[in-house]
Amino acid sequence: MLQIRVFFEKITPEQTSIMIDYYNEHKNTDWNKIEKNTAAEGGFMIPLKPEEINGASTNPNDMVKQVRWNRKRLLSGRYGKYLNVFSDDETTLLYDAMVSVFGKDDVVLEECKTGAN
Repeated sequence: MLQIRVFFEKITPEQTSIMIDYYNEHKNTDWNKIEKNTAAEGGFMIPLKPEEINGASTNPNDMVKQVRWNRKRLLSGRYGKYLNVFSDDETTLLYDAMVSVFGKDDVVLEECKTGAN
């Protein structure tokens, strides 16, 4: 599983919008659109298609794939709670979107190490 690590302190709403627009313009046509994650930690989320939702859960976390901020990293499946994680392709495209705003010196795509999240 891939994760994104950053070397900057803040993201403005304008920068977030640019990243979301970049992702949604470059995503595969059969992927759902990415959105800003409304969780306390922030991050990004992709609503699941109805056929992707497992069971009859009403938990909002079961209805989306998500990455959340933790120690300057965007992590999918934080603490193993969430089964709906970003694919490596989705994470890579989000990385590309972030690089388009911040540059390669401030954004790194890396393999998620066990215990890193």
